[in-house]
Amino acid sequence: GTDQRNGITTASAATQLPHLHEKDPISVDSLTWSSGDHTPIAVYWGIVIIITSFLIQWLFIAEFGTVDRKGAQYSAFLQNLLMSGLFIAMFVARRGPRGQTLLIAIAKWIGTLAPTVLFGFIHDSLFIIGIGLLCSLFDLAYIGLLIWARRNPSAFPTTTDHPPVTQYLRKLPRQGFRTGLSGELAWA
Repeated sequence: GTDQRNGITTASAATQLPHLHEKDPISVDSLTWSSGDHTPIAVYWGIVIIITSFLIQWLFIAEFGTVDRKGAQYSAFLQNLLMSGLFIAMFVARRGPRGQTLLIAIAKWIGTLAPTVLFGFIHDSLFIIGIGLLCSLFDLAYIGLLIWARRNPSAFPTTTDHPPVTQYLRKLPRQGFRTGLSGELAWA
């Protein structure tokens, strides 16, 4: 069945997922959503963010041109630095590693390190070296947080407010999901 919640119709099982838990201060419900027939405020914010993103990209092209692609490189590394900081912010906001993996953290770090070497050191760009090293610093801090969380699970107790995500996945209907060889859950 479905039910109405904050102007959004959701499946019963989905309302029990941790990101919709009523007492979770970082849940979707803690945002200011409209009720009834009104559009959720997140839609308007999404439009503002997309327009802002295009404007910033256009400013980079206007400033640096498209010939040697310096603007694209600079904006990509600045976006990467923002993501590195946001991964740490997500860990803090969720009060632990819930929904985060060491594999993603290491892949993010290596995926930034490779272009840092290519465009920074080989093509001799001090700006990219600096931003790339800051990305590495934040990525390594995030990797360290995930390793620390794995070694100290008691630092992140599961409560009724924040049960492990796997508890909810077991309650979902099996149809549509498959389990891989290593036990990870994937959409079929």
